Amino acid sequence: MYARGNLFLLVVFFMVAGSCAPRQQQDLRPREQPTVPEGFKEIPFVETNPRPELSEIEKQQGFLLFSRPVTEPVYKNTRPLPRERVEVLKIFATPDEYEPLTFSIYPVKDLKDLRVSIRDLKGERGSISKENMDVRLVTYWNIRYPFWSSEGTYRNVPELLEKVTVQDIKKGECQRYWIIVHIPGDTRPGIYKGEIDVRWKAMKKPVSIPVECRVLDFKLVKDPFKHFTAYFSEPERQYQGMTGRLYETAVNNELKAMREYGFDIFPTITLRGNGDSVLFNDKMVDLINRLVDFGFSGPVPIDAEKVIISILKKHEGLEWRIHWKLDHRPSDDFYAKVSVVFREFKERWEKRGWPEFYINPVDEVGPSMQEFGVRVYKAVKKAGIRTYITKSSTWPDAQAYSDYVDVWCSQPFDVPYRKAVTGDHQYWSYPNHVAGEKRTDAS
Repeated sequence: MYARGNLFLLVVFFMVAGSCAPRQQQDLRPREQPTVPEGFKEIPFVETNPRPELSEIEKQQGFLLFSRPVTEPVYKNTRPLPRERVEVLKIFATPDEYEPLTFSIYPVKDLKDLRVSIRDLKGERGSISKENMDVRLVTYWNIRYPFWSSEGTYRNVPELLEKVTVQDIKKGECQRYWIIVHIPGDTRPGIYKGEIDVRWKAMKKPVSIPVECRVLDFKLVKDPFKHFTAYFSEPERQYQGMTGRLYETAVNNELKAMREYGFDIFPTITLRGNGDSVLFNDKMVDLINRLVDFGFSGPVPIDAEKVIISILKKHEGLEWRIHWKLDHRPSDDFYAKVSVVFREFKERWEKRGWPEFYINPVDEVGPSMQEFGVRVYKAVKKAGIRTYITKSSTWPDAQAYSDYVDVWCSQPFDVPYRKAVTGDHQYWSYPNHVAGEKRTDAS
């Protein structure tokens, strides 16, 4: 059982899961991307930085090396600032920690067969093997923009960390490399030094980037109030076309990767309904059992808006619209039906012995639909179910929900840490704002 006041993080996390079978080829190139659907318009990132002035050495080697914080994106048309030039890459970490190390390439000519290689990091009291450093290329993909639901517009954004060993770079198109450094648990404190080599076909010798890693003399302690998870409710949609052993291996690799990355709470489970009950289909049951087997625990965040939509459509003749804008208010019978449907669901869930769950019955309900939203939450609470709401506790209409909500689930956290871990409610976050869903001046 988890006490009220826990922090909770719903992370939109895109991973390349382990391959189902070993690759035969030695050279790994970026995967091919689908074409843009007809009628879509690109909203490009607009770069305002000036073009960098190149040294003679940079002109000869064909590129400029730069680095910026991992929280700041690098687009294809990014122009590095003078202060971002790389002289040495430095990180610090504790034993057992994973720490990202990134650098980017600003090409001033076409670069054929570019490769990045790493060396062991050596210190006075030992070394960190290059086997503990995973080199990934940040690849660009066309994503709906400015929101995940945008129709007809997209942006080419840095999206995936792909395992790439060689690539061809076009003049003027930046490429970012992301190296995940794992510090083994028995590493002695101190400074460890090594180099990253960058070479392309026309170069006689590589350009070497010095690396310094300071290993601290303590280990990090997990905050018991913080838990992490991801959206992964319908793997059959993410692995379309896969069947049998191939599908089983792909899903298991994904769940294994989540656990290795530190996710400890169930990913969001999506429910569907037929207007009179929640549908317990075989795929949902299989996924939940699989998550239990992999060691994921509760509370389980459940998105149940499709159940509410089915009840509205069958018994009230109402169609769902964004932020729950309805043509007219449902009858009292509708709210009574909601309580019955979710009480039955709770009984069926608990009979299976699955972990504790929290339900979000109406996702991102708008302020104009406050009366409807509050009555839905009241009906779900009447069924004896804990709830979470995708709404900031600081919004003007939030107070009306307070008695029927156990968790405030906003995008950025909206309250100080101390309040989040000591208050009457829990606080969760789903940071869509760091996953591309963010308007900019360019949009």
